Amino acid sequence: MDRGAALPPARERNRYGIRAFTENPPSSAEALFDRVELRVRGTIEVMRQDAIDRFAARIGLGEALPPIFGPAQRYRGSWISKAASGSMFSGSEIAISRQPPSAEFVVRLAVNPIRTLAHLLDRFTFDEIEGLPLAEFFAPTDDPTSALRTLDGQDNMVPDFRAFAGSVHETFVQRVATFHRVFEANLRTRLILEMCPPEQGYEYGRRDAQSPYSAWNEDAEMRLDWGGLTVSQAEACWERHDPDALAKVHALADGVLSAARSPVVRTHPRTIGPSVERDLGALSVRIPLTPTGHIVLVVYAKAADRLRVEVRYLKNLPDVVREHLPQAPRSLTDWFDAIRSDAAPRVRWSELHGLLRPPEDATIEALSELLQHVADVTDKAKSKRRTILQGLLLHGAITATNRDGEAPFQILERLADRGVIEHLRLTGRDAKTGRRYRLTDRYRGLAGRI
Repeated sequence: MDRGAALPPARERNRYGIRAFTENPPSSAEALFDRVELRVRGTIEVMRQDAIDRFAARIGLGEALPPIFGPAQRYRGSWISKAASGSMFSGSEIAISRQPPSAEFVVRLAVNPIRTLAHLLDRFTFDEIEGLPLAEFFAPTDDPTSALRTLDGQDNMVPDFRAFAGSVHETFVQRVATFHRVFEANLRTRLILEMCPPEQGYEYGRRDAQSPYSAWNEDAEMRLDWGGLTVSQAEACWERHDPDALAKVHALADGVLSAARSPVVRTHPRTIGPSVERDLGALSVRIPLTPTGHIVLVVYAKAADRLRVEVRYLKNLPDVVREHLPQAPRSLTDWFDAIRSDAAPRVRWSELHGLLRPPEDATIEALSELLQHVADVTDKAKSKRRTILQGLLLHGAITATNRDGEAPFQILERLADRGVIEHLRLTGRDAKTGRRYRLTDRYRGLAGRI
């Protein structure tokens, strides 16, 4: 049966679920989020002197919902409550410090929206998600099915992305926006109920749209400054169903390893270099997008037929996305929009497509052509010929030097004009000296074969 016969008309094809990254590169609005670390502050006004101790002792003691945080412990004059094991929140904590006559607190939450979505879609349809009670929304699946499991054993893969994405691109974008809105509203409510359980006689409300979210009882009033939250780390990701996902990431890994094996690679002194990682059969390639390594591109084969591209912000995220943020107050959705707006242009989809293409098989004809092209462009610089050939045939890639170096950029540019090599780049512009080139598709299969 013709595989294309089962597809909807081209105008309705969702580029997220059916079409490949390179056939129709994704937009910023399609990005979901893997791990996100956020911080939110608040105050506690108390009615009596011992109320702070009582407030801290009751965190996570609600009976209606499984706890996010464990019992609070005194530490150097403050109360610290860390994430409870088995929850959907890892690496999280609440820190309460006394500021007489009241107290201040900081909540650090590490959340994983795409893992939450995966566990929800393992049990419910998308249309059922918005009306779920909090106990169900953030509850992990007791026994995750194999559909959630990635090649490295993680349970953060949406079971059927094509079903979730649908056949119309606009529908998918709306679903992404809806999920993030519902996720934020439920997360905020869940945090308030965690700190102020209804069993303790709390009432909940908000004076107006600009006021903090509040909860109060006869002992204390808690005010959560949700509009002042900040996101310190995030991973924006795009995913595709791709039957050749594993082969494509192998091709990318081979290219990265080829570049890393070259003795003339030059990097910024502080750069965290590219890496290829294998874990229980999974494969990922990590490429720094900035000289400091604070922003990195990660390409995963999450499954044999599932390709994921992530832009990870490891440090200084607020400074990086500040120009995309609205004026305070800012919601978590505002942060998501700002991060996606910054992340999408950082992925050079056309260059990434070239790096994901497996090489053609090596042929005698291709070898003969390569030798002839190199001989032609080095006719007046025969001393460079051996080094250039060795670099290309051993590693499949070479770094441009100045005129006096072993691989002058003028010669490499002539080879590029002939279609023998191509400029290897995923980031912005780079200087001619130090540029990295690799063999094009026709000749790439020769690398390491001679």
